[in-house]
This record gives sequence, structure tokens and C-alpha cells, in this order.
Amino acid sequence: MCLFLSEFDVEGDSQECPDNSDYAQVYNGLASWSPIIGRYCGSVIPASIESKTNKLRIEFRSNSQYAGRGFDAVFSVQSDEKGIDNYVVLKSLSLDNAIQEFLLV
Repeated sequence: MCLFLSEFDVEGDSQECPDNSDYAQVYNGLASWSPIIGRYCGSVIPASIESKTNKLRIEFRSNSQYAGRGFDAVFSVQSDEKGIDNYVVLKSLSLDNAIQEFLLV
């Protein structure tokens, strides 16, 4: 499974994403205790994110300090036989003091 972010605009400077700021955190699996692939903030679009388990969890946290556009993403699942089998488009909402979770299987 591969996640492609086409737009990314959340609070932060893309270098550090403190707990009290806006960020998207991606896990390699569905559980909140799965290994963390990365935490992303700012306006630099991250490179494609690949899952080792074919499952991803995205937690998008926002506070009320900065109202960015959030992110747009597409994830795809590729089979060994025919190329891309499936894809879904995700759009986050930049909400005050909210946590949005996306479970990709």
C-alpha cells in the first residue's frame, strides 16, 4: 500500500511537529500502538509513504491556532498480478481542536 499526499497545509514548519500543534501521524498498521512511519506538519508535501503491512493508520490532529487547508491524499493497493487494484481519495478537514482518524486496509 502506498499513500500519496497531493496537498499538505497544516500548522508547523515541516521540521518539528510538537504535540500541541497540527500534524498528521502515519502508522504502519491499524492500531495506535503500531510502529510510526512519520509525523508530518507544515506545508512541504511529504514523499510517498509506503506500508510494510498493507495497512495504514493516519491520525490528523488540529488545534485552534492555525487554520490551514489540511491535506488531500490518495492511497493505492497494488497486487502482484495486475498492478494497481484499488485507490481511494482522502480529504482531511482543518477543524479546531479535532482528531480525525483514517484506517486504510
